[in-house]
Amino acid sequence: MFRFGVMTGGFNIAEVARKAEALGYTSLSIPDHFGKQLAPGPALATAAAVTTGLRLAPLVWCNDFRHPVVLAKEVATLDVLSNGRVELGLGAGWMQSDYTESGLAMDSAGVRIERMAESLRVLRALLGSERCAFQGKYYQVDMDGLPKPVQPRIPVFIGGGGRKMLTLAATEADIVGINVDLRSGFFKDLAPNFAASACDEKVGWVRAVGRQVEMNILVGSTFVGDREQGLERFSREMETPLEILRDSPHVLSGHITELVESLLERRERWGFSYIVVREDVMEDFAPVVSRLT
Repeated sequence: MFRFGVMTGGFNIAEVARKAEALGYTSLSIPDHFGKQLAPGPALATAAAVTTGLRLAPLVWCNDFRHPVVLAKEVATLDVLSNGRVELGLGAGWMQSDYTESGLAMDSAGVRIERMAESLRVLRALLGSERCAFQGKYYQVDMDGLPKPVQPRIPVFIGGGGRKMLTLAATEADIVGINVDLRSGFFKDLAPNFAASACDEKVGWVRAVGRQVEMNILVGSTFVGDREQGLERFSREMETPLEILRDSPHVLSGHITELVESLLERRERWGFSYIVVREDVMEDFAPVVSRLT
């Protein structure tokens, strides 16, 4: 079984949410950065108000931007307002400009991941039925998390491109997203990570943990039409050799039947069943959603 999501960041959030649900997408995602995109919480609350079943799936809340007590209240509130439709996407932070422009200290990747892992324990406790009594290295919390969410257990989504993050995701999350390696903090350094062989290694780290998880991927470069035309365009835009992109899981190009076949092959090879595409291809890609769901 496949399910599909839409990634957006635009100011027409209500329109995108309505259209996504009507076209058969099951979730709406929004990133968490300090750029021009909307803030995830209010944006997804707006989406919830104009839909009935669409899942609210931030990709992802950055742990360094909010104390887990604050985030837990936002998540629970959104779950109550949406009648139980939230997915808790959580990340350790990666984009250097978010930190340098805001004046936030950007610790090493290892520290950020360790802090995020501790934050997740606090979040789960606050969103659960018992009182949270937690004394850790980064957080010390002794309180009831209120309000309580509608869902007895909110699904946790963690994505990553490095071994430490993906091992944590495979150990703790319900949904694991396979990303390019973002540890450098710069978009320009992403190209070497697009290869299928890199994805083989990352999925291998997840499978080595031995838990059953839902496998996700954000296909940020999607083209519906002539396959070679799309691949050549992406090769120019991403400054990545065409031969790397031909079988990259992070790129999807072709006519509808080709896209369907490609996604079936990727599910067989890597286990991807939860596919997210960007808002600009939402309508063109809808026939694929219809065929695979």
